[in-house]
Amino acid sequence: RSPDTRTARLRAAIVFSSVDDRVASRSAAVSATHWSTFGIAALVCLLSWSAPQASAPAEYTLLPDTGGLISSVAISVNSARRASLRNAKLATRIVNGLRADVRFTILTNDPGAFSVAKTPWPARIKFLELPADNPITIWPQDPFLVLTSRTGATKLLMPRQFDRVGDRVMAEEIAAAHGFEISASRLYFEGGDIVSDESFVFVGASTIRHNAERWPLSEAGIAELFEGELGRRVLVVGTHPQPIGHIDMVLTPLGDRRVALADSGAGASIAKQALSSDAAAVLAFETAAEENFFGSPGVKSLTLVDGRKITAPELKHQTAAMIEASRRLAPALEGIAGALEGFGYEVVRVPFLFGGPASRERGAGAAGSKAAYPMLSYNNVLIEEAEGARVVYLPRYGLTALDDAAESAWTGLGFTVRAIGGLTTSAMYGGALRCSVKVLAR
Repeated sequence: RSPDTRTARLRAAIVFSSVDDRVASRSAAVSATHWSTFGIAALVCLLSWSAPQASAPAEYTLLPDTGGLISSVAISVNSARRASLRNAKLATRIVNGLRADVRFTILTNDPGAFSVAKTPWPARIKFLELPADNPITIWPQDPFLVLTSRTGATKLLMPRQFDRVGDRVMAEEIAAAHGFEISASRLYFEGGDIVSDESFVFVGASTIRHNAERWPLSEAGIAELFEGELGRRVLVVGTHPQPIGHIDMVLTPLGDRRVALADSGAGASIAKQALSSDAAAVLAFETAAEENFFGSPGVKSLTLVDGRKITAPELKHQTAAMIEASRRLAPALEGIAGALEGFGYEVVRVPFLFGGPASRERGAGAAGSKAAYPMLSYNNVLIEEAEGARVVYLPRYGLTALDDAAESAWTGLGFTVRAIGGLTTSAMYGGALRCSVKVLAR
């Protein structure tokens, strides 16, 4: 389908792949758009294009995921008194895993639950206290985008609407603490569905469609609005509905017209070999993920404030099902790879095993999703570079065969790997490292 030619010309590289549409989609976040199946095409599309103009560059541009050393980040931390999904151990691993000079802003609505037991860098960490009655998640990636100007100023861009518990206040608190400008977008988005290198902003196709359905504009017109707000050309990735809720789970810009893309076929093969050669190790991973869902094997269930009980998902002997789901997903990812290559990108692959939250039916008592088998993404990472040395901060989930294969893949790409563990429970909701860390400055 061509966009409205009155607003833009279309330059697209499209690859169609037959995909089994029975595979249930898993979203990385509770959002206004839900996906239940995925379709038959995969594409990368430049919806908005015109001849280069002599106008001045945009005042603000989206902070890319590539280039430079990470110097300032925001994370959020939940306590057992405020949330069923708490992450103090993960926050500790992130703080200790990144370079010793990275500055941290830590958002929490329960500061009395935490103390910094020891730090050789007392000026490195700043806690921001949110109202106790304002619930937050552990994923600050989604409720805002970070833009920078040519003069070094920073602006936080908030989506038109963001309804995931109380996460919308994150941008306001961070902006006030750092003296950043804050701005409201005309568009709906979640940060996990937008990634960027120095040349393009990659936006998930479902984000474009979601906006087009709410604006009297074509999808090309929506892409132009994103370009205007983010200060960089937009590439639309995939098809609607997306097989993975957020593209940062499968796509990592590397800079210099290179991207790392998830390879679920490779992930399926590695997991199958692990089942064949060491089934006990795979079962141990499944058991540990299930038993530590609430942070301790002794906790079997929790009662929420509305009286509902939640229990850990049953994960034992589920890896085989994820292997088959990953195989069915592979053609869609292969299509995206071919389209990116057709657009001039070099595509390198890293293993991936399908998983993440299972969809709940609307009206079933809780909107959005519930935890399931962890989505083992090795694309949801942080990268940095200085003087030619490249580092990737890479999740480890505990399924050793896949963790090791992913580390080898990134090492083969010329990156020094700094592993960060403790992300398995987060991955059961479809989120990993980039979801948990918002880079504020490089």
